[in-house]
Amino acid sequence: MRLPDTHIQKIKTLFKSEAFAYTLQAVELVDTLVDTEEDFAYFLESVRDCELSNKLTIDELTWVFEAYPRSRNYLGLWAFWKLVHWGSIHLRNTGTLRLIKKDLQSLPKNINSFPELQELFVRINRLSTLPETFTSLKQLRTLDISENHFSIFPEPLLECRQLKKLDFTRNQLNEIPKDISNLSKLHRLDLFRNSIQSLPESFGQLYSLKTLILRENHLEYLPDSFGDLRDLEYCDIEHNTLRYLPDSIGKLTVLSQLNLHKNDITCLPQTIGSLTSLTRLQLSQNHLTHVPDTLGNLTRLTWLDLTENPLTSIPESIGTLTRLTRLDLKDCLLSTLPESLSNLKALNRLYLTIKNFNPEDIQRLQHELPKCIIG
Repeated sequence: MRLPDTHIQKIKTLFKSEAFAYTLQAVELVDTLVDTEEDFAYFLESVRDCELSNKLTIDELTWVFEAYPRSRNYLGLWAFWKLVHWGSIHLRNTGTLRLIKKDLQSLPKNINSFPELQELFVRINRLSTLPETFTSLKQLRTLDISENHFSIFPEPLLECRQLKKLDFTRNQLNEIPKDISNLSKLHRLDLFRNSIQSLPESFGQLYSLKTLILRENHLEYLPDSFGDLRDLEYCDIEHNTLRYLPDSIGKLTVLSQLNLHKNDITCLPQTIGSLTSLTRLQLSQNHLTHVPDTLGNLTRLTWLDLTENPLTSIPESIGTLTRLTRLDLKDCLLSTLPESLSNLKALNRLYLTIKNFNPEDIQRLQHELPKCIIG
């Protein structure tokens, strides 16, 4: 049954009001009265020329989304589309828009009505594509699109060349496009828990990148260009299937934290010793049988984790890591330790599989490192 004209007229009158309370009444009426898709289509056509008070603010619009997150007719998305279509001055000039957990399946094509938008948060929705008009968001600096349904990297996003922070956590991306290099101003890129199998050589052209999170993907190798990310400070590649690291990794001379926990790495390149800014190196649960002597060059390390590797020896050069406060060697195949370990006077935690060692050696080490807890 078609929505009565008297109801439509009342809704239009409410929307014209400068009082936000009346706007909400209009929204409530729509949600209550519109029962079918036919009603909804008729209603949209009927209010096409309705004037909206320019008093509506972005905070008030956000309230509408929060109050009606699961409308039968996706009223929140309709309100967003219609309000932008009417061109509220407050909306056009907004710099931040939060549409979090709104059950959205798409963004409106006229998203380009936000030319000044710098921050967009649309996490925890059901988005799988972005409209072509997304390319108009030339001022966008931050995009949080995590926990959606993207399996293909959206092409329109590659034209947002001012982006500095991009969060794609918990999607289903299979690959990163070659044109990712367009986003050369990125400072932070979060790709946690996707299905990415490889990175293109052009990935190394993200020259401004400082934080990179690739945890829980399916990466088997890193491109040689990875070493060109010379501003990289934090890198998390935990829980992938990496078998080796490229020699070029030694170029990352400002990298302070590197997490390679739970991969399939069998050996480390000699160039690992060039990462002289490293303070934390996690290599636990890999397949390392030895570590290179150049590890001793990492004199800023405070935490070294080699847990659960089939290591049978540790190089004497470890004795130069005098800033180490924590050393994890538990569940390795070690039965002896280098004598230089006694140089590590800052060490306060040393984790070993004690039963594999001569008790006298442990006692001697405990005497030489009295402030260290060994266990």
